[in-house]
This record gives sequence, C-alpha cells and structure tokens, in this order.
Amino acid sequence: MKPPPPILRKLLIPASFLIAGIAGITAWRHSRNHASSSRIAPPAVSLQVEVQSLTLRREGRGAQLVLAARFQQSGSTVVRLEPPLVVLRPENGTPADRYLGPFLPEAVLSGRDPVIVSLSWWIKAEDLTGSLFLEVSGKSLPVKSKAAFDFPALPENQAVRVSFPDWKAIPGPDSR
Repeated sequence: MKPPPPILRKLLIPASFLIAGIAGITAWRHSRNHASSSRIAPPAVSLQVEVQSLTLRREGRGAQLVLAARFQQSGSTVVRLEPPLVVLRPENGTPADRYLGPFLPEAVLSGRDPVIVSLSWWIKAEDLTGSLFLEVSGKSLPVKSKAAFDFPALPENQAVRVSFPDWKAIPGPDSR
C-alpha cells in the first residue's frame, strides 16, 4: 500500500486535534453534574408543555428528532430540561437517547415566562413503528400516534418537518 501524499499527512494531525477537541467539549458539557448546584430545581417541579414543531433528520438507520415545545414553569428556579425530568419514550418503553453535539444549546428554563425550547433526541427506525411520548415531570404527552411512519422514505441528511401527532411530512423548506 502506498503512503498518503505529504499534504494529507500535514492535515491529519491538525484535523485529529480538532476532532478530539470537539469530542472533549461535548463530553465535558454533557458530563457535568448539574444536580450539585443549589439553584437547580428538583425533578418534581411543575411544568406546562405544548409541542410546537417536530423535525426529523435521517442518519442511516436512525434519525435526529428535534422537538420544539413551549415550556412554562410555576416557579422561578433554574430547570435543566434533561433526563430524568424530560424523557422521550417510544411505545416499547426504552427511553430514546439525547442527541448530543458541541454546538447544541442547553435546554434550560430560568423564569416563569413561557419559553420555546428545542430538544434533540436520537431515535431508531424501529421506534417509529408505534407511538412516542414525551414525559415531563412524570406526566406523559403524546408526540406520535400509533400509526406507522414511512422511515425509508425520508431523505438522508435532510431536515423534514412532520405534523403532530400523525407524522406526515410537511412539504417545503425546513423552517427551524
């Protein structure tokens, strides 16, 4: 096998540092113990939730689901909208994984005013064969009906808005 050209060898080291840096930032942001702060509300906080929009971006055998919802809390403490307080649960009962990225904003409420927050989840194709529920503070809110969704019809790496709760593709550009 022939060694790579010199230009590729020169780019390989900076690229590996960049990738390692992004991975490190992502791991650091999502591994901090948020519960240790005294200003953060416990999972028993009272929240009102209303789904605003759903966007899917297919990536192989899974998809990133971006769920935009209006959240309002009864208190004025800082609330981080992350598990176990907020969970996306498919019909099979296994919670969906959060979609993590270094440039995704943290989902945080900090006052009594209603706020629209985008939450990103990683869902598998088989999770879309039944219903999906957003669980917030132990209360369950339907996000997708039991009707099957045509996952293979989704274009690869393109954001597609879907209607709520019947999950039909909405034609037109992504308006997130």
